[in-house]
Amino acid sequence: MDRYGYTAPARVNVLVVPVHDTSEDDFARYLAQLRPCNEIRLSDVSVASTLHYFNPQAAPNGRVMFNLLTSAVDEESLFLHDFEPFRKTFVVLGVGRYSSDHTPSTTLDKLKKRYPGIPVHNLVLFDAPTQSSESQVFTLTDHEPLTSAMSVMNDVASNFLQALDGYASSFANITLRSPVSIKNSHTLTKTINHAHKRLSGGFKPPTSNEPSKSKSAIRHSGRQAKLMGNFFLLAGRYQDALASFTDALTHLKKCDDFLWLGSALEGVGIACVLLQYIHQSYQLQKNIICSVLHISHRRFPSISSSTHTPTTPSSPQPEGVHGSRRPSVDSSSVSTSPRVSISSTSSFNAADLQSLALPEVIKLVSSRVVHYYHLSINDHDENVVPDVVYVDSILRTIKFMLAVYLGGNDVNPDVLEAIVCSRQLQPKPQPASSAYFTRSDILNQIEGVFSLSIADIHLVDQCRIYSVLASMYTDLGLKRKRAFILRILLARLLSELETRSDDDLGPLSSAQSLHQIFKFLFDTYAIPYEAKETPKSWAPLQIPLLKLGLRIGEATDDYEFSLRLCNLLLSKFTHCLGEEDQASIRDKVTRVVGTRPDMAAEYWDPYLVRGAQLVAVGGDDRIPSPELLRQGLVGSSPASSIPAPTKTPEPFFDPYAKKEPAKRADPVFIKEEVYQLRVELQNPFTFPIYVNDITMVTDEPGKVRTVNTCVAPSAPGTTMNGNKHVGSGGLSMGAKVRPPTQISAKSLRSVSTLSIASDEVPQSSPTPALVVPPQSTETFEVSFVPQVLGKAVVTGLSVTVAGCKSQTFAIGHPKNVEITFRVIPPQPKLSLTHMSVANGSLMLMEGERTQFKVHLSNYSQEVVNYLSFSFWDSTIEPLTTHLEQQGTQLPASEVYELEWLLLKQGGFRIVNKDEIIKNHQTIEPGEQVEVQVEVVGKKNMRKARIILEYANKDGGEASLLRYVTIPLSVSVVPSVEIYSCDVLPLFRGAFDHYKGGYGQLDHISTFLKENPSIDPSEYCVFIADIRNPSGERLEATFNCQSQTGVVSLEPYKSWRFMFPVKKIDANSLDTEATIPSLRNKQFVKNYNMTDEEEMRMRYVFWVRQAFLEQISGTWQVTSNPRSGLMDARQIRLTPRMVDTLVRQPFKVELSIADGDTNEQLTHHGDSEYSLELDKFYLIRAVITNDSDTTIHGILRHTPQEGTGARASDRRILINGVLQQPLGPKGVAPGESLTLELAFLMLERGEYTWHSVLDIVGHESVVSFGVALVAK
Repeated sequence: MDRYGYTAPARVNVLVVPVHDTSEDDFARYLAQLRPCNEIRLSDVSVASTLHYFNPQAAPNGRVMFNLLTSAVDEESLFLHDFEPFRKTFVVLGVGRYSSDHTPSTTLDKLKKRYPGIPVHNLVLFDAPTQSSESQVFTLTDHEPLTSAMSVMNDVASNFLQALDGYASSFANITLRSPVSIKNSHTLTKTINHAHKRLSGGFKPPTSNEPSKSKSAIRHSGRQAKLMGNFFLLAGRYQDALASFTDALTHLKKCDDFLWLGSALEGVGIACVLLQYIHQSYQLQKNIICSVLHISHRRFPSISSSTHTPTTPSSPQPEGVHGSRRPSVDSSSVSTSPRVSISSTSSFNAADLQSLALPEVIKLVSSRVVHYYHLSINDHDENVVPDVVYVDSILRTIKFMLAVYLGGNDVNPDVLEAIVCSRQLQPKPQPASSAYFTRSDILNQIEGVFSLSIADIHLVDQCRIYSVLASMYTDLGLKRKRAFILRILLARLLSELETRSDDDLGPLSSAQSLHQIFKFLFDTYAIPYEAKETPKSWAPLQIPLLKLGLRIGEATDDYEFSLRLCNLLLSKFTHCLGEEDQASIRDKVTRVVGTRPDMAAEYWDPYLVRGAQLVAVGGDDRIPSPELLRQGLVGSSPASSIPAPTKTPEPFFDPYAKKEPAKRADPVFIKEEVYQLRVELQNPFTFPIYVNDITMVTDEPGKVRTVNTCVAPSAPGTTMNGNKHVGSGGLSMGAKVRPPTQISAKSLRSVSTLSIASDEVPQSSPTPALVVPPQSTETFEVSFVPQVLGKAVVTGLSVTVAGCKSQTFAIGHPKNVEITFRVIPPQPKLSLTHMSVANGSLMLMEGERTQFKVHLSNYSQEVVNYLSFSFWDSTIEPLTTHLEQQGTQLPASEVYELEWLLLKQGGFRIVNKDEIIKNHQTIEPGEQVEVQVEVVGKKNMRKARIILEYANKDGGEASLLRYVTIPLSVSVVPSVEIYSCDVLPLFRGAFDHYKGGYGQLDHISTFLKENPSIDPSEYCVFIADIRNPSGERLEATFNCQSQTGVVSLEPYKSWRFMFPVKKIDANSLDTEATIPSLRNKQFVKNYNMTDEEEMRMRYVFWVRQAFLEQISGTWQVTSNPRSGLMDARQIRLTPRMVDTLVRQPFKVELSIADGDTNEQLTHHGDSEYSLELDKFYLIRAVITNDSDTTIHGILRHTPQEGTGARASDRRILINGVLQQPLGPKGVAPGESLTLELAFLMLERGEYTWHSVLDIVGHESVVSFGVALVAK
């Protein structure tokens, strides 16, 4: 409860302590069950009717209000117990679990011995088997309802009332004296003495004519009545308390006992508030109250016109002797409060105090309380107000004003509950007028307390005063004023600790007192007392507070507290600390740990582990079941040979369709094998940190054993997130990398460590600390060995930083990551024992094939009954990258060429596959198998890998597909290359005048002579230029259809092959088909090409594909048996070449006939006809249709002079027209049409005659012209 609540004098302090070795968590739980039962109705309390003072039956509506404390009341307030008994602890309540080892009576005796000054000793035991018969022992269970706990607290209240009755009776014959502290408790009187003289100069206390003895008796009666009023407040009998306080006012006013008079008057206000809280009316005796409040009957006006009028400042505050300001008091007939907000300057027109609202009553009472406390300063004996009493009274009044203000300046049940029960109120809107207290009134009161010279009072009281003032500023929303108050408090606290000795400080020098103070301050200042909590508010204001606390901890040698603040600064305020500050705090931690080896700090960054990934140092795969259905041991490229599961093709690509997230299976590990976890640690500080140990933490202990926990940072490697990286060097077990078509969608990857030398598990060994540089991240590898079969979950990492205790850190931030894997039984292990290639290095020529042997040995205790091979080389990645980056911009024909190089160009073969299948159905433990491998040299190949996959497929779900990677370093030099080509047409008479002498033309001429029946127009000439860029003499063989050409090439020499090639029938090809995608990519329309361009590209592509199937080439080194294949796909055909290479479906043949005899003339040489002048001839055009449709069109004749410079219409006489239609029926499929045109040569010269056939719906067909020589 609030120490400075207005009704705090009505609360009973109850000290709750754990008994029976109760743990901290259990004690907190028990206390939480009892704390709601802190308000007891007297109607529920049953006590003996023999009570003299505090029988609850006399006031059934009253309350006994408990203030449950877990620490004893300060010893500094012992001298006030007779003056303000509410400061005393009346009840000690032992709370704990029932134990058969401790009897209740024994526990009670221990409590009485430990707390002899406390009147009531009770015991609450939880989970007791039976009810106790003792009146001071109560039993409960953890799960009993609130009514059971309330019943227990009712019995505690009954015991309290009985003890209070006896305690009050002990004061009957005692002369009560004013409180006098062992130390000087009147330091504030130095400040207010001069101010009091100025304010009370017009007032003189009435002089009594009664004898001194009678005055002493009156004082004694008044003090006894005042003390009984305090007891009645604690007992819940508020009407009796009001009567006692009123009676005390009568006596104390007569004897001018101002200290006790002020306290009794404050009790009147408290009783009024409590009576209204329990819904009972109260009666104020007008004569007594008016006399005490200095309100005369003559000027006792009505309050109807001014009750709700906001108050205004009356006069400036007087100065004290030290320049500090004190609340002022006017002793005139009109009461003037030391604070403006509780002053009454209005005139009264009515004579009934009962019409006053409760806030007005408290305003009048509080102003006179402060006034009488001021008057007590004139007594130079012990009747001077103690500092704590004076300040606490003012603070309680401010708390009342603040509650009324926050409640909207209205006294409703919520406001009363907030005042009595110290509940927090949410601010409500203030009325436009008629306010009891304004914000400025409250601020003036707070500033008046702050201006007091409280620096000389006890340090603990200073801390409490400044802290409650800061909390008041918080309620008013004034954060800067709150920070100012706390800053002054801490500076004062540090100066006291640095100037006083431990003896002078007293209890303050103990760690418990300091921790209590700082916990109160940190709660007020929104600073987490533990580093695990998150700080709030302004870091620039919080850091100086923490630094001051650190200096205080060093001044008192409180190592634990200093270490806690260092942790708090480094963990929550690193971003606000400079390099020197961080280094200084780190040095303090080092000194504390060095001084106290039993203490270790918690590491300051909860996100030390930024990430962790499993490292693939070997190769394991879950076995896809279709692969294991194959009979036999050996297979090659299993992932590509097994068809993928069929899926329903989507009709079109939807870019807005949401992709289902791929479900990633847990990695599978093998028991008792070594794996690595790559851990990324961060260091946000400006000093380096040293890591001594890293241990994996799993969901259950013992599932994983960490070995070699401190490993130096490694180069980037293969991780389990799919990022592949393979190093270079000698033979090693590397990561598995396949071409795209060899990546199985069913493969579930995991990792394993395959050792060639041995399979022993490394043991932990001491290693030097790992260093993480300032403000950086560093990566380390942690080796571990799975120990238990089944599922294992790595929930975090236990990391030990130098100077800090070992802590478990979650993986990743802000979302914690758990690494899950499955552990299966031991699996077979194949190791590479021998390879016939020295150092894994090969030197090949392009297209060359070489073979070597590989020996594999099974050194495990498991049988290998599944073995497959795949291949990777360095040409894959550039091609894949090019396709991914520019695949959508390239023509489909170019994409096909890249895909063919990526997927179809063979580079690997198992030579003795059949032999292995025949002789090795399995590879038994200890058995060795020899594999003969053939590799083909490819252009730009630098590295290659042979991947051997193996498993024991009989293990079912517990089987794992493992692999061994054999890296090869390959050097490929050029061999024979085809650097250019061409296709030329062939026609009749082309070689009529050829006399020989050129080897390749001789070959064509001989071919035509040996086959006179063939039509030359059905053939064309293919020209291929080859070159030998190597330094070896090569013999090149080129095959084109059924013809073969052989030539011996010297180094760096070229040669031209010429072959007659039969034209390709276009009807046998689907030249309009879409160019396929070898990667099964969806067709995407290329809008950079027109439809005509795309159809032309398809036409060229399919003709080239058909032609490449008819040609091939090989080469062989003449000085050694090295040989290989030519790359025929180097041949590129232009559209002109394709047109020449394809036999056209329409053909026009021209010939010359005699006009008289109609006989065809014979031509000489290149279709040259010798004609006579002035004689008629016929130009005969034969149109042949080899297509499957009827054609229609016009044949156009174009005779020209030999030079082609001008038309020949004046030198040749035409009998007819040069444009001849094909007729209404056209030319049917497979038929021919002959058209004739008569002409006469008029002049001598050389002429050429061409014909152009324009076909409807097709391109024009140009015939080969005939040469005419007119003589």
